[in-house]
Amino acid sequence: MKQDRIAKAYEGLNNKELATLAFHYLTNTNQVEMARVGDAVPKKLYKCKDAEFVRWYECFFDMAGLWSIEHWRAYALMLEARVEMEGKEKLGRMESRLLAVDAAMLAVCEEHGIDPEGLQRMAGDCVFTATSKDMMPDADHQAEMYVNFGQLLLLEA
Repeated sequence: MKQDRIAKAYEGLNNKELATLAFHYLTNTNQVEMARVGDAVPKKLYKCKDAEFVRWYECFFDMAGLWSIEHWRAYALMLEARVEMEGKEKLGRMESRLLAVDAAMLAVCEEHGIDPEGLQRMAGDCVFTATSKDMMPDADHQAEMYVNFGQLLLLEA
């Protein structure tokens, strides 16, 4: 099968250059170029830990990283609302979103047998408590985060 010119150009790059391009295409959600770069990565035989174990471990780590980012982003927005004194409405929305991020993480952890306290430690021992005991997680945001976290743990057969 004839290889296209762009894919052929990737073959001359070293692993760092390929990884740089892959990360660039990842951040720009360009799946076609991601696949081309992936196809250009040299295939080698290694004696290593079982690939399925490594994939699961890396997926758990990735999910933990995404949760940490989302947790602290929501926390920062909540603090911003407090500082800006925009009132209880924005503060309530931000607290609800933060509760949603954490609830989604807990659900994904439970589903996959991951220790949620480990993720919290990884993110700096962050455990959020809302200013009101009646505050509920934003259901839509929780569902979105649940999907996002869960997608990081999907493995191909």
